[in-house]
Amino acid sequence: MERQQIIDSIGIWTERYSYYIDLVFALQKSRIEKGYTQGEISFLLGVHGNKISWIERYVPDVEYTVLDLLDLSILYNCKITDFFNKNPDDFGKELVGVYASWDEYGVKYFQAYVSRDNSYYLLYEISEYHLRVHKIKDTRKEIEKCLNEMIENGFFKTGASPLDIFIYCKAHIISDFRPKHLQHVLRDFFKRGSPKLLKKIKHYSKTLYIQKNRFQKM
Repeated sequence: MERQQIIDSIGIWTERYSYYIDLVFALQKSRIEKGYTQGEISFLLGVHGNKISWIERYVPDVEYTVLDLLDLSILYNCKITDFFNKNPDDFGKELVGVYASWDEYGVKYFQAYVSRDNSYYLLYEISEYHLRVHKIKDTRKEIEKCLNEMIENGFFKTGASPLDIFIYCKAHIISDFRPKHLQHVLRDFFKRGSPKLLKKIKHYSKTLYIQKNRFQKM
């Protein structure tokens, strides 16, 4: 596709600070390097399933919060400051838009463009390879066993975030599994079965005015 066709196909253009564009790029790059999908990161952060997709396309009024960055630093085992450009050249704003598509090999790629002086410039490009993973049935029993032990040990007494649960299970389960596998099992724990073991609640931070999903014992 020609560049002008790509530019014309971008439906959302948003004005963002340059340092925030750098932040989104760094976190998207980290997400892909770690092998997580946009939906999996949304789940682990306890936010709307499309939030990471919206952020990476710079949808207006959707941004990372301080709590998001804290959770991601825990997940990626780094410091929040690692996500930021150490020597930003510009704190001004840019009009940015993202084009997402797949190439002939089935690889998804993202191209971010900025608009300056009635011209468009490619800011960055990222490719995302979707690795094939085992099915949920291969690890379901291990995840269920771990969750039952967590329930018995009072882990869910006051409510636990998806990230807390994922990290705990990762430390206690030998087999490899993905966040989406945990998500499926958790869904069954509070939607199916008799009796229902967990309920999903909305945890609201009064200081930061942020609402996130948590899981609590029934």
